[in-house]
Amino acid sequence: MFYRENGQFKTSYKADQQIFPIAQDRWGVLLIVAFAFFAVPLLADEYMMRAILIPFLILSLAALGVNILVGYCGQISLGSGAFMAVGAYAAFNCWVRLEGIPLIAALLVGGFFATLVGIFFGIPSLRVKGLYLSVATLAAQFFCDWAFLRIKWFTNDSASGTASVANLTAFGFDVVTPLQKYIFCLSVLVVFGVLAKNLVRGAIGREWMAIRDMDVAAAVIGIRPMYAKLSAFAVSSFIVGVAGALWAFIYLGSWEPAAFSVDRSFQLLFMVILGGMGSIMGSFFGAAFIVILPIAINIVLPVIGSWVGVEVSTAALTHAEQIIFGALIVWFLIVEPHGLAKLWSVGKQKMPSLMSFDRFVTQFFHCFFFKFFNRRQTMKLRQLVLAASVVAAAASSALVSTAAYAQAKEQFFPVLPYRTGAYAPNGVPWANGYADYLKLINARDGGINGVKITFEECDTAYATDRGVECYERLKGKAQGGIFQPLSTGITFALTEKAPADKNPLITGGYGRSESSDGGVFKWNFPLQGTYWSGADIIMQFITKKENGNLKGKKIALVYHDSPYGKEPIPLLQERAKMQGYDLQLLPVTAPGVEQKATWLQVRQSRPDYVLLWGWGVMNSAALKEAVATGYPREKMFGVWWSAAEPDVKDVGEAAKGYTGLVATGPGGKVIEDIQKHVHAKKQGTGPADEVGTTLYNRGMVSAALAVEGVRAAQDRFGKGKVMNGEQIRWGLENLNMDD
Repeated sequence: MFYRENGQFKTSYKADQQIFPIAQDRWGVLLIVAFAFFAVPLLADEYMMRAILIPFLILSLAALGVNILVGYCGQISLGSGAFMAVGAYAAFNCWVRLEGIPLIAALLVGGFFATLVGIFFGIPSLRVKGLYLSVATLAAQFFCDWAFLRIKWFTNDSASGTASVANLTAFGFDVVTPLQKYIFCLSVLVVFGVLAKNLVRGAIGREWMAIRDMDVAAAVIGIRPMYAKLSAFAVSSFIVGVAGALWAFIYLGSWEPAAFSVDRSFQLLFMVILGGMGSIMGSFFGAAFIVILPIAINIVLPVIGSWVGVEVSTAALTHAEQIIFGALIVWFLIVEPHGLAKLWSVGKQKMPSLMSFDRFVTQFFHCFFFKFFNRRQTMKLRQLVLAASVVAAAASSALVSTAAYAQAKEQFFPVLPYRTGAYAPNGVPWANGYADYLKLINARDGGINGVKITFEECDTAYATDRGVECYERLKGKAQGGIFQPLSTGITFALTEKAPADKNPLITGGYGRSESSDGGVFKWNFPLQGTYWSGADIIMQFITKKENGNLKGKKIALVYHDSPYGKEPIPLLQERAKMQGYDLQLLPVTAPGVEQKATWLQVRQSRPDYVLLWGWGVMNSAALKEAVATGYPREKMFGVWWSAAEPDVKDVGEAAKGYTGLVATGPGGKVIEDIQKHVHAKKQGTGPADEVGTTLYNRGMVSAALAVEGVRAAQDRFGKGKVMNGEQIRWGLENLNMDD
């Protein structure tokens, strides 16, 4: 047998107390660590480092912390995302306020403060458990979300509510490139992994497991439940806090509280369930599964769909991820509650030294499925898996050859829409307009001066971390691409990455308002204005209505409590000083369905004008509340993201009088061409009656700006050629669309 425990005798206490008593485990772990440190840097490319390996290492560390609390001590927690946020913001404040503090020290301070918060919210575990404890820890999530959104000190008084770090160093070495970040994260993970392994096999680990198995019996034999439970919360929160700081500093670079939402807490819990509760190895398996599965789904499903003649949409891919995750969690809870770690343990025991792949798959599936299938059915499943392996290999080769051809013959446009999530009703029309315009250029013009356009969507669901992942996934598919993040939070995260990768960012009516300074932000192009310009236009309009005098007037800003909603505040505050009006700031927590308290304040203060800075369902909810409180819609003015058909459709006649700022016109001949060359030929991305709507036109114009940037670059560097990022940047800098 390749792996066996019998025959390995211990002749000393030192040998008996080894972390890995089985020789195969010991040598296997050493080989894996050596491979990770020395072979992976030579084999992995930049995309593999940034999009897969670095998030895998950080999430493995976070899952390790959650597993100590949930798997080893049996205390259910839904506040892990909050503890990650505490670690991130505590480390950030140390980094920006204590000049010269080492990176390691900032990370450890972040872990320390996460420990304090974890102990505080772990106190209810002394009296409650199970579902009640999960609700108590969920309170930590809501409290931290509120604190980091509303208390500006945590973000160093950032106007947009985002935190950013750059130019990291550790022990005198830069931590800037993907390789440097990978080595740093791997080193931290190895250290904490060894410490966690020693903890769980020591006296304190045995106390945790005794509490998990039966807390009453543990107390009877002398174990102190308070010490055991709170120490588990402390250790778990410390590790999770360090992981949160790494996630913010190393992976994101720029972040907002939404990066550590309750979704993150559930994701970490799913890692533990799928990987194996009460297993150090299970934390790594769960993190790998969660990181790799979405990427695999996004690669394999479109290929399989093309083979059977079915087009798999971006939204369908995102929904498929969620369905598969849910199904797998149910499956593992029923079939193998101990997760992938248990399957790996059983597989090692059954693995002979010269086992063929075919026989290994047979035994694995017989072990995994025997509870539900007989041996004959298991053999059929084994044949399907072998066939799927062949299909996956063929798909991989097809993707590689297709990507190589696209880079040589076609101009690639990466697209980062959000067809899923809370803001999908507004994100879908934009994405459809963007895609239809690119199709129009191919169908009507044969491409850009003969160069065909290809594009690929990666759904961000309006989440910053997902946007970073999509950026890393798509940037390697072309010599250089124009990215349009369609999110202020994602724009902040990509602003530091784009210059190093030489990828221009077009932020049409969103993003960082200060990026108008092209001398500083050389790769950001706010071509349709910024939120400062939008706020200024609205205020000029109001000033004219008041005959140039706003002194003593009250103006309320009802805004989406996110970097997007906070962007216009500095300009409005400066104008308030200049013009003498009183500015009232009324934040609305995303997604903005519940606004009764906000509009109660409006009713009490009776401002002369209300500026609506919303998005998605928040806009229609605000108009409905204005109707309910009797506030006149004639005194309400919305920015361009609050001035589309979905915003007023549900309000109906009651929305009359509301004024919105629109950054695009009706479309004219371009709309006719899209209907003629795209939708008339059944190639439209969305429904035909959507063409010409406000958000559709917005996406169409965004695509036109990108196309014309490439066209201008071709005029300078050669028509009929594929342009790289630096050439496209020149084209955008010299863009002239007067015609």
